[in-house]
Amino acid sequence: MYTILHDFTQRPAPFSRYTAGELWTRPHLAQQMLEYHLNQETELASRPRALIEKIGDWIDAQLSFNGKSVCDLGCGPGLYAEDFARR
Repeated sequence: MYTILHDFTQRPAPFSRYTAGELWTRPHLAQQMLEYHLNQETELASRPRALIEKIGDWIDAQLSFNGKSVCDLGCGPGLYAEDFARR
């Protein structure tokens, strides 16, 4: 029994287990992740909308979105893609 309890107190080595897939496949975690991404009061998951627009302005100035299609291959709820689509 001691061995089992001892094992519970040990931290796994960094990157020894992949758990990111659970963020979007476990309903409770997925709901919390989406709420963090959409929450404008914190930068825990996504940047504030004003900063996303500022970054979008810079990218647009460099690449010019006018008449072009953009594919957002990033992670998250598509906040940058939403900004790009409005342009």
